[in-house]
Amino acid sequence: MHRYLDLGASLEVCHGPVDVLAADAVREILACRPQRPIILAESGAVEPRHSGPFKLYAEDQAGTLLHDILFAPFFTGAAGAGQIWHWDSYVDRNHLWHHFARFATAVKDLDPPAERFQPAQLEHPRLRVYALKGERTLLLWCRDKQNTWQAELRDHQPPETLTGLTLDLTELLSDRSFSSLRAYDPWHDRWSAVTMNGKIAPLPSFSRSLVLRLAKRRTIPSRLKRAARTDRPGRWTFLTVVPPVVPRPATWVRQSEAAWGARTPDRPPETEASSSQRARNRQTLPSSRSPTRKR
Repeated sequence: MHRYLDLGASLEVCHGPVDVLAADAVREILACRPQRPIILAESGAVEPRHSGPFKLYAEDQAGTLLHDILFAPFFTGAAGAGQIWHWDSYVDRNHLWHHFARFATAVKDLDPPAERFQPAQLEHPRLRVYALKGERTLLLWCRDKQNTWQAELRDHQPPETLTGLTLDLTELLSDRSFSSLRAYDPWHDRWSAVTMNGKIAPLPSFSRSLVLRLAKRRTIPSRLKRAARTDRPGRWTFLTVVPPVVPRPATWVRQSEAAWGARTPDRPPETEASSSQRARNRQTLPSSRSPTRKR
């Protein structure tokens, strides 16, 4: 699947924010083939009607276009990050290779097939919130609506630092229980812990975008007990509690002691039939001292 920022394209979505046009492409294909993996295999920005690489590539020293191409498809339900076409005239020339590592950090240790992620989108007055609901993980990518390529690259408006924002996760947490919430800032490569206020997530200060990762609380079996905290934040150590030995009936214990002695009470009592069978087995076994054959 291919989708470009192209002001000469007939599709109006190809003129707007890159995360929106990339997400729209993935949703369109998923609607036709919901059971098949989707990849945004070719994307970028071009001059009208593909007449050449985007002239504003030179202005994108921070890599906002590349960031949206990488993150938007995956958080909309694609099987992986989006693929950029202009690696030479854009990625390499602007030294933007680190964005691939930032995406890898955001999804590290995830197992998408096991999670069976279902894409969703939350309404927010300032953010476009893309969500992936999994079996054990809830992953969200928050994108500033006002930080577009027109504002930052064409009009040279610096990205605004957003502070004091909150995110209502009631719709996504209605039937789920999560034990930890962490936020990842892909622009500074920094993780931070977030304390939930019920089902309201207060967001740390960020600009352009932020990733939220919630881990589902593990169900502890009755034979396990939670131990003390470890020195690694967010990690717990579980100690296995050995189930108590079920006492045997007194008659069985007395029979065992009478047959085998108190040293081996776990051995079952011997009966007359088993004793005679063992004697016959000894008679049929070959002798270990059988003479060797002479040569």
